Amino acid sequence: MLRPTTLHSFELRKGNLEIKRRPQTIDFPQIAGKTYGAPDFAVTATSNSGLPVTFRSASPAIISVTNGIVKILRAGAASVTAEQAGNNNYLPATAITRTFTIQRAPLQVTAENKSKFEGEANPALTVVYAGFVYGETEAVLTQPAVPSTNVVPSTPPGTYDIFPGTATADNYVMSYVKGVLTVRARGLQPQTITFPQLAGKTYGDADIAPGATTTSPWPYAIHR
Repeated sequence: MLRPTTLHSFELRKGNLEIKRRPQTIDFPQIAGKTYGAPDFAVTATSNSGLPVTFRSASPAIISVTNGIVKILRAGAASVTAEQAGNNNYLPATAITRTFTIQRAPLQVTAENKSKFEGEANPALTVVYAGFVYGETEAVLTQPAVPSTNVVPSTPPGTYDIFPGTATADNYVMSYVKGVLTVRARGLQPQTITFPQLAGKTYGDADIAPGATTTSPWPYAIHR
């Protein structure tokens, strides 16, 4: 005996296939500390996606970053951020920031040696600087050094300290070297006389001044 065939109907429905972008991560090594005056340097980082990583300065007052090259602008705490924006296949990577310290450059301040004879006023005291970087000069000092000494005109012969004073600058750390002021005994002072040639005269002319000078404070005498 034949049984009746049961017919089934089917309804076809579309489904959605979502293709998600893959995540990616950045490997950005720590940056070593630098000293103000160091040359420009490159930073490098990689992404596990193989896509190129870009860099920007997170402390633009301290450093600038262009195409992965870091230029030091001043001493302080500096930060570089590495980024990868992703593409059709990869999500943007989580940005990584590396912070490093730029130390102040050493600058030596030296009082220059001077000499004088006892009883004289002190000569002008001066200092010299050694260690400026990036072509900088004394113009970057926030306070120049003002040298000094305890020597006065009545100080006896001998050698005495010249103190270089104190200087300050935003990007430099100072060290100081004293100078020496030598006071010489007056009797040891060399001297010279300048005596121009006298013009011819006629018997009966008025008296004339010889016009000689000496480098010492002592008077000179004219002999016939």
